Amino acid sequence: MSPFKRARKPLGELLREGGVINIEQLAKLLDIQKKDRSYLGKIALRYGYLEKEELDFFLSLQEGYPYIEVKRCFIPKELLKILPPQFCKKYKVLPIEKIGNILSVVSCNPKDSQLQRAITEKTNLVVKFFLSSPKALGEVLETLI
Repeated sequence: MSPFKRARKPLGELLREGGVINIEQLAKLLDIQKKDRSYLGKIALRYGYLEKEELDFFLSLQEGYPYIEVKRCFIPKELLKILPPQFCKKYKVLPIEKIGNILSVVSCNPKDSQLQRAITEKTNLVVKFFLSSPKALGEVLETLI
């Protein structure tokens, strides 16, 4: 669980405000949810309204991870020695700051326990996650050598 304040909005409203679905699509998903008794995110995936990575992003946003505009970040070269570009691309993560034994990283799915474990094992540092959109993070990762 993130130490940051959780979003007070339901997932459907976050998806609507994020431009992923419109009000009619949200109503349709909610109707289906009443019948299926399934998670709204799983239903939205099944109907092709969003990709898994986007769902992870909105669920993390709902959990209260701090959001960062990754395209505006300056990535010091020494951080790419801690988490090399190949590692960053594989796990879709980007280091943005290291202070003492705390490594701040950007991810579109900071709740992923496998990701958390991989970074901790690789760095032996305490990891602090920030959230970024999948598209923006992917574009920045493509520029890494």
